[in-house]
Amino acid sequence: MARFKAGKAYLRRALRSREASWRVEDLWSPASPLGETPDMDSVSPLIALLPEGGLVMWRAVLGLGRVIPALVDRGVPEKARECMRRLMWQVNEDSGNLGWGAPEAMGEVLARSPLLAGEYGRILFSYVRETGATDNYIDHAPLRRGVYWAVGRLGSSFEPLQGAALLLALRGLGDADDICRAYSAWSLGRLAPSLAPADREKAAETLGRLTVRETPCDLLEGETLRQGTEASFAAEALALLQ
Repeated sequence: MARFKAGKAYLRRALRSREASWRVEDLWSPASPLGETPDMDSVSPLIALLPEGGLVMWRAVLGLGRVIPALVDRGVPEKARECMRRLMWQVNEDSGNLGWGAPEAMGEVLARSPLLAGEYGRILFSYVRETGATDNYIDHAPLRRGVYWAVGRLGSSFEPLQGAALLLALRGLGDADDICRAYSAWSLGRLAPSLAPADREKAAETLGRLTVRETPCDLLEGETLRQGTEASFAAEALALLQ
């Protein structure tokens, strides 16, 4: 418990840093309470910081995106699967958690691990796939938003799921929630090169209707937290389609 508390306190300070030179890799060093190598000791404090939102949440997402794939690379994929099950449980209504940041963390992790993407990618996508029957669809819009960001992050990194990601991003443009639509527009921009001509036309028409909505939001692109609006992300995606 003492190690967890020390790791969480250290991470909270580090993730809040406004240094222009900030890099996720620098979370692990000889002087860090987490040690020099991303490992299981980093997972619990990073997950615990996801609900803080904003910059801290997005950087915790980046941290998990380094730690969990590293477990696969070091030959302990079952440990990585254990972490994925923890994130999935966070999203589950029965867990009693709100799940903040868990879909985003899943997207970042899977984008960095082809093995895990093949095993868990369709589960992640199922959170925004409404079938009308018993399904995994997330009714709570603020939690659903992170899945639409993850659709673009994973779909643009893992070719076998690119087609499914495109369909979900296109469908997300019609979501009732403004920020779900904004994240879907961003995701569509990442996936734009793969769109068929007929789909480009349909997407451009829908995006054109979103370019007047100034709902603010932020999202992670690379290691940078970008701030924008539904209109700006829609306009950006529209430009990438043309």
